Amino acid sequence: MSTTGKQSSKTDSSLRFQRILVAVDGSDGSRKASEVAVGLAEKFDAQLYVLHAFQGYPEYMTMFPSAPSPSGEAIEAYETYARKAALEVVGRTVSMAEKKGVKAKAKTTDNWFCG
Repeated sequence: MSTTGKQSSKTDSSLRFQRILVAVDGSDGSRKASEVAVGLAEKFDAQLYVLHAFQGYPEYMTMFPSAPSPSGEAIEAYETYARKAALEVVGRTVSMAEKKGVKAKAKTTDNWFCG
């Protein structure tokens, strides 16, 4: 395929996707990526996996000893909100996929790290 998404040569016609992963974060860029991923999954009858990874309570907040520490309730409220927002973000892409007859599976996780 060419960068415009149109088939550009005979050799490209053998391109086949079985599984497609799209990571979403709710931004305009991820919405556009979702549209492209759904389109490809529809075209190739591929399984679409939609992922949103979020970090629990921001660790950097604990690196400032002079800053007041949030309560356990505040941390729990933040993490509950983050999980709910993540489900909404992946849900929009899954809904878009299902409307086009694309099989889509959603995954949210707070079990990631930067190393």
